[in-house]
Amino acid sequence: MIQNKKNSAPQALFGLTAAGKVFSCALAFAGCLSLNIYAVFACCAACFIASVFLKERILCPDAFLIVPLVFVAESVGREVLAVTVLIGAALYFLLSKIKNGIHMPASVMLGASVGLAFCVTVLLTTYYFGIGAHGATAFEMLKNYRYLGFHPNWRGVFYGTITLFAMITYPFKFRTLSKYLPAEVVSLVIPFVLNLFLNPDGASTPILETGSVSSLNVPFFVRDYFPVGTAEPTVQTYVAAVAQGAFALALILLIYSEKSGKIPLTTASANAASGILGGIPSLPAEIKSYSPSACAVAVASVAAVGCLAPSLTARLPLHSLAVVLIVSAWKKVPFSGFSKMFGTEKAPGAVFFAASLASFVFLDVFKALVVCMLLAMLSRASERRAA
Repeated sequence: MIQNKKNSAPQALFGLTAAGKVFSCALAFAGCLSLNIYAVFACCAACFIASVFLKERILCPDAFLIVPLVFVAESVGREVLAVTVLIGAALYFLLSKIKNGIHMPASVMLGASVGLAFCVTVLLTTYYFGIGAHGATAFEMLKNYRYLGFHPNWRGVFYGTITLFAMITYPFKFRTLSKYLPAEVVSLVIPFVLNLFLNPDGASTPILETGSVSSLNVPFFVRDYFPVGTAEPTVQTYVAAVAQGAFALALILLIYSEKSGKIPLTTASANAASGILGGIPSLPAEIKSYSPSACAVAVASVAAVGCLAPSLTARLPLHSLAVVLIVSAWKKVPFSGFSKMFGTEKAPGAVFFAASLASFVFLDVFKALVVCMLLAMLSRASERRAA
């Protein structure tokens, strides 16, 4: 009995690890998508509770998932992000039941990963530099950058670069510590503290901050809790954008989520709950330990931050939040796959890789993923003919 109590204490403390990682990533999503802070709390609660059913996994907003959300938000408005995530979760669960699943050769998988990381970088660089560009796709955003020119907010770039450096170096320099204190927390705390000293007056701050998504003054309005109810009457453009965004979201969830055990059902359930209440999707990520006691600590700690320090949360530099997602996206790219691609697929693999990557550069995320699926089928057919 005494031994169990000794073991439960450190396990419960992993709730702080989970809270730091999930809250940081959810806040980055909310900041870059201009969502209300309630979306962050809803996402955190759904991730913490659902993760109890997983083993050494914690559901967390993933950088790749923001690409279809930006597409929908810029195409028809952020008000329909909630229903997009909800439908995407349902489609993901249905697709996960396909017996043989989706076979992705190394070349297409690598091209899709690099393409998605490229999209995240292009779409969120506007917040890193404070440019004010808009675009639903990477190509539209690149054209907008060309039109506006790069006129960065240098103090914001300074904060973002600190985050960039910390996100890259901290996990390598402190491998053990990073399993307990996530890189996302360290990378945001440093520019946050600097911002409080350099810009003490939030009303006249010269940088982009998350203040617009941190209001806790209107907790009784249903529209803040259920943004699905704020959308305009459904028209063809809304239906098309939501359908394409949801399908793209489902495919990304399917490609980058494990398909064994309870993971598909748990992931789909958490995303459905988060979708109904806010609109921030998530994917399983590794965590050293997680338990019901850790879940309780995680929920309590995030609730405490939200209730006791909303004004401080509002002072987080948006530049740094964007960089957290950009670096996280590139960390997901399996660069080791290059050797496998050239070793097994050779010249055709290089063509599939280039085609997959180009689709994300010039097309929207829905069309790009359809191209990747077609390339995967073509690769599979060529493998059968060779056999």
